[in-house]
Amino acid sequence: MNIAAVCLDLDGTLLTSNGTISEENIRAVQDLDKFNVQVILASGRPEESLKNFTIRNLHIPTYKICFNGALVVSPTGTIIKKSLLNSQDVFKVVTLAEKNKIAVNFSTQDKWINFDPGNNFERVDKYNETLNDIRINTLSQMKQLYAKKKVSVLKIGMHISNKQLLKKMNKNLHQLPINVVHSDSEFLEATAKNVSKFSAVQTISKTAGWNINDVMAFGDYENDLEIVSNVGHGVAMRNGIEPIKRAAEFVTKSNDKNGVAVVLNSLMKDGVYPNLNYKG
Repeated sequence: MNIAAVCLDLDGTLLTSNGTISEENIRAVQDLDKFNVQVILASGRPEESLKNFTIRNLHIPTYKICFNGALVVSPTGTIIKKSLLNSQDVFKVVTLAEKNKIAVNFSTQDKWINFDPGNNFERVDKYNETLNDIRINTLSQMKQLYAKKKVSVLKIGMHISNKQLLKKMNKNLHQLPINVVHSDSEFLEATAKNVSKFSAVQTISKTAGWNINDVMAFGDYENDLEIVSNVGHGVAMRNGIEPIKRAAEFVTKSNDKNGVAVVLNSLMKDGVYPNLNYKG
């Protein structure tokens, strides 16, 4: 199996349920560097969060796909591509949130804009711990930020625990010219149209001169479905949703059982997927 690069989703995939990278996974990912296989981290998280995992845990060069593909960064820190949401689409999402009384997170490259019409300022995106906060509660405030050229939005996120409201917002958002995905059962995320983890891997592959068929991607949720389905070798986590397990070439163990390392170690040692004695 010829692999030029391995793309790793973070939450639910490379990270355990407590948000850390196991020693087994760290060693396996580091070994890829010894085989001249490039490592790509892909997440809805901001760049600084991915950089922290690279510096503190992995200690190898990594490409970084941030904000579900809206920001693509090289191992040296050069921005390869940045895809912004249209301001009018942002304003339409704010209007929907205002009407339905939903708190929404708007992520820029270095700021976290919390829009909360209820003025409660609930922290709606647990992964934006590295960004600075801007807090607003009206559409006019968002328009003022744009008018003053203080913001440019890369990703939208909203946590909705009410299932009926979640379904309603999902339907409404899909009527806009943006890319909408679930990143977990209660969380919706949106980027500009045609912007995704897969589009980002395509961009990196073109820049680096790889064939997309020589890329392996690991994932567990809806925002990973496209990339797992379309790269040469898609791997789903055992804890992943059923559609991604059906689409994958292989289903590995769960994120809490070192599923990434299980596959990588077998590939580097024997050149094949491991025999896990179960069907995906």
